[in-house]
Amino acid sequence: MDEILRRLGYHEAGHYLTARLFGFETGEMKLRIYNLSGHKGSSVITPVRKLNNIQEIEKFIEDRVQVLYSGALSESLTNGKVDENAACDILEAVGGENDFDKANEYILFISNIQCISVKDKNDILNHMKKVNSNLWKKTINIVEKNHSVICTLGCELGYHMVENTPTYKEYKLSKDQIESLPEIKTWLQNIHGNA
Repeated sequence: MDEILRRLGYHEAGHYLTARLFGFETGEMKLRIYNLSGHKGSSVITPVRKLNNIQEIEKFIEDRVQVLYSGALSESLTNGKVDENAACDILEAVGGENDFDKANEYILFISNIQCISVKDKNDILNHMKKVNSNLWKKTINIVEKNHSVICTLGCELGYHMVENTPTYKEYKLSKDQIESLPEIKTWLQNIHGNA
């Protein structure tokens, strides 16, 4: 399998698995690789959750940031370990910046909630750095703990070409296809059993 395709599969699988771990609804996974250059990937995630208080809002925001970070962290996996420098490069690259920008917005929200009485912009920025570092580390732990399932699902996506045109190739797994994979079935049973 092509290295780029495999890595992009890991990226989408990381989003998918982290979202499921946090109880978000998920759907299909899709990759489109353009022949001349570039790619586009997506994992359908519906982050709907009833939020009854400020703590639940904070938890929702933290979960969303980790889902966003999990793509780049998963893409950087080598032998079950995250390459943090590579993950940062992915987040700063064309395409990855969408995850990075969304994560920063969420971190700004949570920092303002947690520092509601703070007026100094520098204090908010320092708090944002702490929140970011904490969520980054938590996400690394999730990705490394689940690396085998991420790699299995990411590679599986690369085996399901659904369209081959003169300008791009598209790969897709439906929700049913994902959930019927033996390793995913076992993983889902384990996370539901631990819920």
